[in-house]
Amino acid sequence: MKKGSILCILFLSFGIVSFAQSKKKLRTYGITKKIETLIKYEGGVASESYISETESYNSDGEWIERLDFQKSGDIKKREIRRYENGILVEELKDEPQEKEWIEKTPAYKHHVYVFEKDILMEDSELNRKGEVKEKKVYEYNKYGDEMAETTTDKNGELVQTETYSYDNKGFKKEKRTVNAAGELIEIKTYSYE
Repeated sequence: MKKGSILCILFLSFGIVSFAQSKKKLRTYGITKKIETLIKYEGGVASESYISETESYNSDGEWIERLDFQKSGDIKKREIRRYENGILVEELKDEPQEKEWIEKTPAYKHHVYVFEKDILMEDSELNRKGEVKEKKVYEYNKYGDEMAETTTDKNGELVQTETYSYDNKGFKKEKRTVNAAGELIEIKTYSYE
């Protein structure tokens, strides 16, 4: 059991690392903050854009604060990490409710990951009975950057597809989400400071 838990933690770590911008790249270009701007589409009509997430980095390229925002600008979720000598020593995840910070009990989460040479290829979310609730399949370019994420439901029916584009330095610049009918749902753009 202990060995299985350690393997699960290792797989989760690889999965988390594969989605983040390269720490080396962040250090090389002196990036200290990523800002995610969201534009939602309904019936082909764009709504007003807003900042949906900010992520701050330390000098080692590790994220130290992540804030998710509602359209109103209120904080939806706050995550903070603290490192000592390059090692993660503290992690805080919280969601505000009525302008107060509260503790919440995590919901049931069970994921099965498929890796190919340390690159996440599939992520299946299972229910308590072990049945697939949702499956995500990932595609990458020759540089290892995620290019597409396809989500299917428990019956294998397409739910949505997310595609990514990058700038000439390899930083993620845009994410487009379309539904099963091919209609644009949202566009997220990324800027770096």
